[in-house]
Amino acid sequence: MATAAESLGGGCLHERFRDSGVVVTGGAQGIGKGIVEGFLREGARVAVADLDGDRAAATAQQLEDLGKVFAVQCDVTSRSAVEEMIATSLERLGRIDVLVNNAGVASMGLCTDLTDEQWDLVMDVNVRGVFLCTQAVLPHMLDRGSGSIVNTGSEAGLQPHPLVTHYCAAKAAAIMFTRAVALEVAPAVRVNAVCPGTVNTDMMARNYVSETALTGASREEIEEALVRETPMRRLQTPQDIASAVLFLASDDASEITGHALNVSGGFVV
Repeated sequence: MATAAESLGGGCLHERFRDSGVVVTGGAQGIGKGIVEGFLREGARVAVADLDGDRAAATAQQLEDLGKVFAVQCDVTSRSAVEEMIATSLERLGRIDVLVNNAGVASMGLCTDLTDEQWDLVMDVNVRGVFLCTQAVLPHMLDRGSGSIVNTGSEAGLQPHPLVTHYCAAKAAAIMFTRAVALEVAPAVRVNAVCPGTVNTDMMARNYVSETALTGASREEIEEALVRETPMRRLQTPQDIASAVLFLASDDASEITGHALNVSGGFVV
């Protein structure tokens, strides 16, 4: 059986999203880029929304051979920017069938040492951003009577960890928001979350640096400990998360809403 990475990387197995309009926030790199590529390989037309407009444009250019893809610069913490991003995406896509709220930030520190700025940034991007983007797209989806929203949560929103109390709180809030909104908008729109474990993205690389400074452990030691604590004995890839997002967004998951799907190699059981 092909792995998730092989399935996404080897071309279209089937086009579950042919001509669908998809918006992916935080789509320029890491998990978001993997999600964008996954949707393109299954026939979707994709808007890559990201705070870093230049990087979003570079990602869109890199993936343009796979299908229709374009970049939209967006600060998901700004209501006006989000509304403009959704309006632009609607204009270029014609409709939005799927919204993936993937934009996120993280930092590390003891709770006693966290600054207001650290708390506010993590809450604003990971919670307010999900709220604003969801609120902006829902009238369109409800008018059409269909749509799917997938939010990127985290295993840290399901179980606590030291040094990331603000991140745990933010992701837990995003997961509960997912569940509550799902009840409000069913049966027309489905709303779910995917909860990654450890994925070696640029954000995780910054966390390794912070954890090394806080604990004295090397990156290699931190990674080895994470792998030991993961029953599948490996970390996850962006393609692993993308596969789960595509499933939740698709008709294959037509009876799933308000769910937070763990993709953590068994780290959360």
